[in-house]
Amino acid sequence: FVGAEQQNRLMENKTGIQFARIQQLWPYLRQALVLFLSSFCIILLTSQVTTGERLSGMYLGQEPPGKSPERFAKGIIPDDLHSGPVFSIDGKTIYYKDMVHDGIMFISESNRGWEIPKPLFVSGKPENSDDPCLHPAGDRLFFSSYDKADNREYIYFCKKDKNAFSEPRKPAGLLNKLDLHWQFSIAESGNIYFSANGNIYISSFEEGKYNEPEKLDS
Repeated sequence: FVGAEQQNRLMENKTGIQFARIQQLWPYLRQALVLFLSSFCIILLTSQVTTGERLSGMYLGQEPPGKSPERFAKGIIPDDLHSGPVFSIDGKTIYYKDMVHDGIMFISESNRGWEIPKPLFVSGKPENSDDPCLHPAGDRLFFSSYDKADNREYIYFCKKDKNAFSEPRKPAGLLNKLDLHWQFSIAESGNIYFSANGNIYISSFEEGKYNEPEKLDS
């Protein structure tokens, strides 16, 4: 028993000495840890600023398009797009729908570079949004949304007020009379072109509302 007691005391003394050494070294270890984390943050921020500076301006700082297709805005626009990206008039905001999120995402450029992507609609209404399409004037954003109850897609729009959009609603008139599928386009006049039933249609915009879609010769 005496030998065991002596062995326990030796272990306690050894543990105490090791702990004391750690206490002595801790200020230096803490300083080294702070320097490491600071350096890591600086490297991370520097890389973001460099990317932001490089991907900015006309064509996001890349060479103008030529005859051969090239990867555009790598690291800014996702790889898994469901609809083509749409740019604001000033080129500082990109709207898109990817294969990961339920709705339209947007990313904006600031003095720090391109910000983190955010959902365009945070209220959850409509449940899903897709195919963003800006009016040429830049003051209205149109998009499609699938209605589970009706088992079809509808076109919605919202108006832009400074840096925010109004609540989405369906355009007045007969634009949504036909069940469209996927992307569509808007003319400066407000006329909307879309595909339905294997054909291309136009819904003309007159007196604040959309007329019944007419099939185009195609």
